[in-house]
Amino acid sequence: MKAKFLKALLLAAVSSVFLERAGAQALDLSQWTTNTTGVYTNTFDSMGSTTSQTNGTGGSGYLSGEWTCFTGATANGYGTVASGAPNVSSPGTINNWTNPFNGGFFNYASYFDYLGGTNFYTNNALTNTLPLYGVILDPDYQTNEPNRALGIRQIGAFGDPGAAFVIKLQDTSLYDNFRLSFDWMNLDPTSPRQTTWLVQYGIADTEVGVPAAFQTFAGGTLKNNPGSFHWNRVTLPLGNGTINNIASPGGAPAVWLRIVTLSPSSGSGNRETFAIDNFGLSWSVGSAGCTPVSVPTITPPNAPVYSNATVAFTVSVSGTQPIYYQWRYNGQNVEQVFPSQVAGFSYRSSILTLQNVTANNQGNFDCVVSNACGSTVYTNVSSTAAFALTTVPAVSLGYLRTLTDSTYTPTPPQSQLYQVTGIITTLTNLTSGNTASYYIQDATGGMNLFVTGGAGFRPQIGDEVTTVGYLNLFQGNLELEADLTGSGNNATSVQDLSNNIANYPVPKLLDWPTEFADGVTNSTVEKGTTNGAGQIIVQSKKGSICMLTNVYFGTNAGHVITGNYYTYVTNANGLAGWVYFWGSQDHDLVGHVIPDFAYSVQGPLFANIVTPPGSFWSGIAVTKWSDVVTQPPNPPNPLVVSITRSGTGSTISWNAVPISTPPSQYITTNSVLAATNLEGPYSPLATGLQFTTTPISYTDLDTNSAQKFYRVTSP
Repeated sequence: MKAKFLKALLLAAVSSVFLERAGAQALDLSQWTTNTTGVYTNTFDSMGSTTSQTNGTGGSGYLSGEWTCFTGATANGYGTVASGAPNVSSPGTINNWTNPFNGGFFNYASYFDYLGGTNFYTNNALTNTLPLYGVILDPDYQTNEPNRALGIRQIGAFGDPGAAFVIKLQDTSLYDNFRLSFDWMNLDPTSPRQTTWLVQYGIADTEVGVPAAFQTFAGGTLKNNPGSFHWNRVTLPLGNGTINNIASPGGAPAVWLRIVTLSPSSGSGNRETFAIDNFGLSWSVGSAGCTPVSVPTITPPNAPVYSNATVAFTVSVSGTQPIYYQWRYNGQNVEQVFPSQVAGFSYRSSILTLQNVTANNQGNFDCVVSNACGSTVYTNVSSTAAFALTTVPAVSLGYLRTLTDSTYTPTPPQSQLYQVTGIITTLTNLTSGNTASYYIQDATGGMNLFVTGGAGFRPQIGDEVTTVGYLNLFQGNLELEADLTGSGNNATSVQDLSNNIANYPVPKLLDWPTEFADGVTNSTVEKGTTNGAGQIIVQSKKGSICMLTNVYFGTNAGHVITGNYYTYVTNANGLAGWVYFWGSQDHDLVGHVIPDFAYSVQGPLFANIVTPPGSFWSGIAVTKWSDVVTQPPNPPNPLVVSITRSGTGSTISWNAVPISTPPSQYITTNSVLAATNLEGPYSPLATGLQFTTTPISYTDLDTNSAQKFYRVTSP
């Protein structure tokens, strides 16, 4: 329990220095050292609490100045100071554990209270209603809890990955035998995701004054158990040769310690709330022995490497810190050869990062390492390593849908990229902020297209788009994802080519009992079927524009759409399913009234999460009101067909018959079939011919002089 750890920390801290000191500089270990040992602790309670359950601004308080919160952290970069995060002058916004909407660093109630773990006070009233012993579960009471913790709520656009809690040490040149400890907590049991956190150190480079790379301590990899609370006491002995006996370079902090996440969380659904508390650091006065650097081992970038990607070369080396690095390309300092492509100071770190690589970067890389023991400098050089560029394969969306396992989870790693070209099938962006979400479809299938950092990507319905991205799964939906933020794979991209509304896909008709009804699962709908050669013989329907016919809206009838709205619908036989109106982002739907009945409803066939968590159902997602057809088809208006023969070509012409009212708002879809006798069988020559209300023609080039019969159908 936390109270017990506090007691142990206080007994160890024999100095009379108050635990929570304000300051705007790195931690000066000499002020926390007595005789032969030193102890620093921080409970983060200085950030303060509030007696108002609705006031999220916090009480008077501060975060100790040696602590900073960063976003955008990478393996060899510290990132940027988080805007609005708790800092020395403000404790930041007080937040509740399970608030999934506001991403950021926050001042949280800690896992345990200060009253023995059985209860805690709120507004001066004793509360005994907690379902778990000693654990704060009711978010209404968390603002008043005096036991605070420094934490983060991750969302897709914040801290996943790249969040870091950082403490800086000014100088460790007189100290060794360091030991670190802290409480590590996952405060939101509703999240099904898993995040990996690393406890790392960085040594300030003598040339640039900040760490050029960070190393993970032995035992410093932490993973949460998805879907449950977590409280762990993390204790790490920081072996000599890591952060001990490091002098400040020119007055800059010598050592940075950080708790950081560098890889995206796994799984789907809302992200976690993590926090740290009761941070402790201890050390001895002394100077441990010195070990010269070993011969470094170099590791090339992971394959495949695509054009414009970001790649990393790494070296591993043993020896007493500080160890200094210099990367070279074909014998020359790499930052001089590729000054615009080397990320930050990575050329002075154990991880060289090159951005936007091209064929010009293909060559031999090596790394020179050195350290000093006394007045003697030791130097070693790694072997060379290189990489080869790989062309991104151009594939179909139908093929991508086959690359899933029995749970329809993508099997390729996210490092594997694909290029697809398809038509945007949704009217508007289906998400908000610096992201974009549309459905895209080609002649073989469809899926969601999600673009991180896609605020500038706003295609029109019918636009033809080429995308380079990786497969991902979000809430049961297969998606092709591109990351334009620069923090992910820079080889991903989106390109809006031109509008091609005439090729807007024909809706795929859904069979209620086998492909749509509530509770039905259908592998062919999800991923199609292929033959032994891997060729698609039956197309998938999930992610494509699909059509339901004879739809009854039941008790939902009469509802005025003001935002996102789920409707439970049935057909004439009582089979049930779901239709979803994306009204929050798609204002074409807002203000319309749900009808009693529709002859047809069309939109992307998608999945969404329902209760219990982890279960998914399929539904039609309506993105424009004209896709809900409530008027009967026009009275019978048969096609009038004529045919002319010229040379080897037969030209079939016919009038356009609109499929809905008013005709100017709809596309007419026709197919041309042919047979060698009047009664058939007729085989399709062309399908999906799409026009507006103008007459249509199709020319069949056939050198065979035998008699042929034609049939035109709609659709």
